[in-house]
Amino acid sequence: VCEIKENQRRVFTKAREYVQPGAFFKFIAGLYAERQLIVLYSLHFIATMVIWVHYTLLRFEEKKHAAVEGEARYWWKRTAPPLVFGAKHAILFQTALLPLTMSRFSISQLSTSWPGITKFVPLNRMFEIHIHLGYLMVGLAVFCTMGLILLNGLICSDGDSSGCDNLTAEIMLTGYAIVLALVAVAVTSYLRYRLPYEVFYIVHHLVFIMYILAAAHTLDNLHRAGVKNRYQDFPWFTASIAYYLGDRACMYINNRYNAPVQMSAVIRGSGGASTIILKLKRPALFEFQPGQYAYLKMDSIEPHWHPFTLASDTRSETLDFYIEVVGKEDSWTHRMFRLLEDHLQGDSGTMWVQVMGPYGTPFANMEEFSHCLSIGSGTGIVPTLSLLQHHVRHMARLHPQHYFRDLKLHERHVRDLELSRQPRLGSVAAKVMRQLHGNAPPPEAYFPGFRTGDDNEEHAGGYESSNRFYFHPSKAGFDEGMTSLNLEGLDGSKGASGADFHNPSSDQVTTADDSNVDDTTRQRKMLQKNIFQHSKLGGLDDRQRHLEMIKKAAAKQIQHIKLVVFLIIMPIFGVALIAFTISWNRIPLKIHKGMDEFLAAATILFQLLFAIISIFFWNTTPWTYLDVAVSILAPVIDWFFFEYKTITNVTFHALFAYLVPMSYITGRVWYAVVKSHHHAFRRDAVRDGITSLNRLEFVWVTRSAMMVSELMPEIQGIWDSLVEEWGCVEEVEKVLSITVFVTDKDQSANELLKEELAGTSLFEGGSFRFERPDFAQIVEDHTVELAATCEHSYSLMAFCGSPGLAAKLHEIKIANDMTAAITGNQYHQMEFVAESYGGYKRDSKPKKKKATATDKKPTEEKPKEKGENPNDEKADQPPDAEVPRRGRRLSTRISSPLSTRQLYTQS
Repeated sequence: VCEIKENQRRVFTKAREYVQPGAFFKFIAGLYAERQLIVLYSLHFIATMVIWVHYTLLRFEEKKHAAVEGEARYWWKRTAPPLVFGAKHAILFQTALLPLTMSRFSISQLSTSWPGITKFVPLNRMFEIHIHLGYLMVGLAVFCTMGLILLNGLICSDGDSSGCDNLTAEIMLTGYAIVLALVAVAVTSYLRYRLPYEVFYIVHHLVFIMYILAAAHTLDNLHRAGVKNRYQDFPWFTASIAYYLGDRACMYINNRYNAPVQMSAVIRGSGGASTIILKLKRPALFEFQPGQYAYLKMDSIEPHWHPFTLASDTRSETLDFYIEVVGKEDSWTHRMFRLLEDHLQGDSGTMWVQVMGPYGTPFANMEEFSHCLSIGSGTGIVPTLSLLQHHVRHMARLHPQHYFRDLKLHERHVRDLELSRQPRLGSVAAKVMRQLHGNAPPPEAYFPGFRTGDDNEEHAGGYESSNRFYFHPSKAGFDEGMTSLNLEGLDGSKGASGADFHNPSSDQVTTADDSNVDDTTRQRKMLQKNIFQHSKLGGLDDRQRHLEMIKKAAAKQIQHIKLVVFLIIMPIFGVALIAFTISWNRIPLKIHKGMDEFLAAATILFQLLFAIISIFFWNTTPWTYLDVAVSILAPVIDWFFFEYKTITNVTFHALFAYLVPMSYITGRVWYAVVKSHHHAFRRDAVRDGITSLNRLEFVWVTRSAMMVSELMPEIQGIWDSLVEEWGCVEEVEKVLSITVFVTDKDQSANELLKEELAGTSLFEGGSFRFERPDFAQIVEDHTVELAATCEHSYSLMAFCGSPGLAAKLHEIKIANDMTAAITGNQYHQMEFVAESYGGYKRDSKPKKKKATATDKKPTEEKPKEKGENPNDEKADQPPDAEVPRRGRRLSTRISSPLSTRQLYTQS
C-alpha cells in the first residue's frame, strides 16, 4: 500500500503541473465556488432593479403634469420624485425579504428535514444574505432621503415655500427617523466584533421600530385628511413580519429548555486567556446535528441570549459547549467564568442554564459520505469536535473485524453499481444516435475507461462536457501508463514497480498485486490494458502523444468549470425575462414596439439555449422527458403570442401560459448550476446498512498553544475511548486520524506544551506538528490515501473558520478535483462545506507606547531561566488548581468531580 501511495502521489504531482492555477483560473474557480451566492445575489439584484424601474416609470407617467415645461427646476421636478419613489419600493422589497432571513427556527427545520432546498438557497450562508439585504436597504434609504432633501432644498432656495414646508412635513419626519434607525443598526452591525454583544443585540431591535415607522410613514396627515391618496407601505412587509413573529413564537414555545449543569470546568491560561467547558444534561426532546448551535441564558448574569456552537455528539447525554472568554471584565463570558469558578470552589447546589435551540444548518447529511476531512481553524474546532464525537460513537458500537468485512462487501457492491450504471449514461441525442446505429451498446459497456460527455447531471466523472466519445483513463490503467513517466521522467525506463511502459500486455500491474485483488478487479485491469493496447489513443510508446493526452484532459477539466460559470447567466437571464414580462404587462404605459420585440427575441433565444443544453449535453434523468416536452411546448406558446403580435399586453391566462414554461426552464437551469456535480453513490447502496463514515481525518490549526493545552484532554479522552473499546490502535487508525498544527510564535509556550503532552498516545504517535499547515498537501494526501486503498469514495471536506481561509480551501478543493480527474481517479469525489463565522476579536492588550527620546535607554532585565514562560504569573493561579504531572502548565483547570472521560464513557 505504501508503494501505491507513493506512485499515486507522484502521479498527482506530475498532473498538477498541467492544471496551472494562474490568476485567471483562480478567478474562475472563485466564481465556480461561490456560484450559489452569485446566482442568488444576481437574481435579487434583477428583482430589485425591475421593481425600481417599474415604479419609477409608473410615477413618471402619473406626474407628467405636475411640472410645467420651462419652469425653474423642471427636470429636477420631473425626474427626482419618480426615482425616489422607485427607490422607496425597492426598499420595501428588502423589508419584505429581511424577516425571512431572521426566521431561525424555519431555517434550521428546512435544513434538517428538507436538505434539498440547500441546493437552491445556501441556508448555511443566511447570515451573509441577511447582512447583504440590510446594507442594501440602508444605502437605498440614505439615497432616497438625500435626494428628497436636495430637491426640496433647491426648491426652497428658489423662494418656493412648498419646498421648505416639505422638509418639515410629517412624512419627511418619519422618513428621517427611519433612516436614523437603519443607520444605527448598520453601524453597530459593522462594529459587531468590536462592541459588546449586548450593545449590538439591543440596538438591532431598532429594526422593529423601523417597521412601525414605515407603516406610519404613508399614513401621514395628508393621507388621513384625504388630501392625498398615497401608496401604502405596510402591505409589502405585513405577511413576512407575521411569519417572522410566528417563527419567533415557535422558538420560544417549542425550543426552550432548563438544563442542569452536569459537568463544568474553568481553565485559566498563563497568558490571561481563559476558557469555559460547560456540559449540560441534554433535554430529551433536544435533537441536533453537527454544525448547529444553541442559545444560552442565565438570569443571574443577564436576561439576554447568547449563541454558542454545540460540540457534543448527536446522541450524547450532555450538551457540550467550549466557550472562549473574551471582551471586557463585565462581558457575559467573563461573568460566566467567575460564576462557575465560584460555584466549583464552593458547594452551592445544582446550577441551571436556559437553553434554546438547536438553530443553524448542519454540515451535511453524513450518511451520504464515505469519508470526511474536517478542518477547524482556531475556535472553529468546536463544530468539528461534534463531528469527531459523532464518528467515534458510531465506530464504538461496531465490531472491528465484522465492520471491515462488511465494508469490503459494500465497496464491491458500489463498484458493481457504478459499472452497471455506465451504459445508461448519455444525453438524449447520444442515445438516439445509438438506436439509429443498430442499438449497439456504447463503448463504456465494455470498457470502463470510455465515458460519454455531460456537463451538469450527476455521474461518477462529473466533468465531461461533450457528447462525443473520448478516452478518459480510469484509475488502474492510468497508473500503469503513467508509472515510468512519473517515476523516471520521459526517458522510457521502467518505473519503481517494474511495470514496462512500452509493453501494455505486461502482466505486472502497478496499483496492486494480482494475487490480492478479486476477479472483477483483475478483469477490469485486463480490459484497461486492452484499451491502452488497441485504442486509437493507444500510442503510449510515444511520450509526446501521451503528454498531449494529459494536457487535453487538464484543459477539459478547466473547460468544464468555465462552462458552469458561463451557465450562471441562464437563470439570471430567465428571471430577468419573467420579471420584465410581468412588469411591462402591468404598467399603465404605452410600451414601445422595440421593447416588445426585444422581449420576444430574448425569450426565443433563452428557450433555444435550454433545448440545446437539455437534449445534447445533459445526462438522461426522469426530468429529461419533461425537459423535452417543455422544449417542444415552448415554441407553440411563442407562436400564439406572435399571432397577437405582442407579448406585453396580453390577458392573465395568456400571461400565465407564458410564465409556466419560462419558470420551469429557469428553475431547471438554476438547479443545474448550483447543485453538486458529484454522485453520492451511497444512496444507491443503502441496502448494505453502512451509514457511518469509513474514516474521519480530524485536523485542527491553531495559533494558541494555550488553547491546545485547554482542549487536548477532551480530544485525548475521545481517542482513548475508541482505542479502549476496540482494543487495537492499528484498527482505530484505519477509521480515525487526528492532527493538530500549532503555529504559536511563542517558542517557550510551545516547549511547555510539548512537556505537557509528553507521554500521551496522540503526541507519541505524531499527531502534533509545530509548523504551518500546507492545506493543498493535506487535501491531496487525503485523495491519494483513498486512491491507494479503495475503489470509490465520496468525501466531505468540512471547514469551520474565517471566510478568507474558507475561500482558499474551496479553491484548493476545486484544483484537487481536477487533478483527481486527470489522473483517472474520477471515482474519488469530494464535497466542500464551510461554517465561517467571520470577524475578529478585540485585542484586550494595551497598545504599545511609541518610543521617545527618553525611552531609548535600554533597561537591564533579569536573565530568564531556560524554558521559563514570561507570561506565567503565580498570582493568577486559582487556589484549588490541579497540580500538573510534570513541571508547570500553560493552563490550570478547576472542574467538577465527574470527568469528561467518565461522561463520555457513560454516554
